[in-house]
Amino acid sequence: VVSSAGVVGRISNVAGGYADVTLTVDPRSSIVAIVQRNRARGIVQGVGNDNDYDMRVSYLLRRDAVRPGDVVVTSGVGGTFPPDLLLGRIATVDDQSFGLFQQVVVEPGVDFSRIEEVFVIVGREGN
Repeated sequence: VVSSAGVVGRISNVAGGYADVTLTVDPRSSIVAIVQRNRARGIVQGVGNDNDYDMRVSYLLRRDAVRPGDVVVTSGVGGTFPPDLLLGRIATVDDQSFGLFQQVVVEPGVDFSRIEEVFVIVGREGN
């Protein structure tokens, strides 16, 4: 499920004329993503805070130089989303002096408090 502002989420259940959507900001959501500027790869997961709609990028290597403002898009890996759909922009980077991975927070491209219209991407026959 997408909007003109980016990825909204994925359909988790369909009943009658309705569908439940797991939003990208939900802690149960995970999407393989890349940083558009340098093609660094990680997994975007929802944080699930009551007060905001942030996401985090897990498994983003410390050696991958990312910075606030970098655009994060879908990678196309896994077949759920096509490549290069907007997920959001990096809000903060905590490049700790230990460990393999950075702590990166992403602000979604979609304003979930004001969303009015979405589009459903359906797969092709046989996919």
